[in-house]
Amino acid sequence: METLVANPYHGVPRLPDLPIATHLETDARELVLTFDDGPHPDWSGPILDVLARKQVPATFFLVGHNARNHPDLVRRMAAEGHVLANHTDTHPKLPEIADAAVDDEIARCQETLEALTGRRPSLFRPTYGRYDARVARALDREGLTAVQWSMMTWDWLAPTVAEALAWHGAQLAPGGISLLHDGANIRRDSREATLAMLPHLIDQAREAGYTWVALDQRVHQLA
Repeated sequence: METLVANPYHGVPRLPDLPIATHLETDARELVLTFDDGPHPDWSGPILDVLARKQVPATFFLVGHNARNHPDLVRRMAAEGHVLANHTDTHPKLPEIADAAVDDEIARCQETLEALTGRRPSLFRPTYGRYDARVARALDREGLTAVQWSMMTWDWLAPTVAEALAWHGAQLAPGGISLLHDGANIRRDSREATLAMLPHLIDQAREAGYTWVALDQRVHQLA
C-alpha cells in the first residue's frame, strides 16, 4: 500500500480550461487541513472537538443536502472559525450530469451555506476530484475558486493510524493541502479511521516544524 503515496492526486487530471489549486505557493512550513462530504451527525462533531482541542483551523467542503439536514453543525463550524466551502448539493459526478444540473448543484449549495451562516462561500472542490469545462463556467459565474489537494491519507480506505501517518508524512511539503473526510459519501459510512488518525496527523506535522493555517487567510497563495 506504500505505492499510494506516489500519487497524491489519485488519478485526477488537471484540465487547462479549469485552473485548479492544489497547494499554497510558499516556502514557509505551512499546511492547510481540509475535510470533504459533511456535515455528518456522527463524525463532524467529534472531529470539531479534536480541532478545538488542538487549536487547528480547517476548511470544510460541505454537501448542501447534508448541510440542510444538520444546520447546527454548519453553524458550529462557522462559529468556531472554520472556513465553509462548496462541495455541490448532492455529491454527484459532475462530468456525468446535464449542464443545468451542474449549475444547480453548485448554486443550491451556495444558497444553503449562505442562508445558514450569512456568508457566501468563495471556495469549491469538485466531487471525486472530477470536473470539466462546464464546471469551470459555473464556478466563474458564482465567483468560486476551485481547490484540490496535495496530501492524502486515503482515509476512506480505513487505514491504520500507522499507515496514515506513513503516507501523510511522506507527502509533507511547504504549502501542502491535506484531504480528509468528515462525511460518508465515499465507500464507507464510518469515519472512525479519520477520527482516530486526526490528532496524530496534526501532531506529526507540528513535530516536523509545520504550522496549520486557515485557508481563507492564504487564498492569494493558492497555486
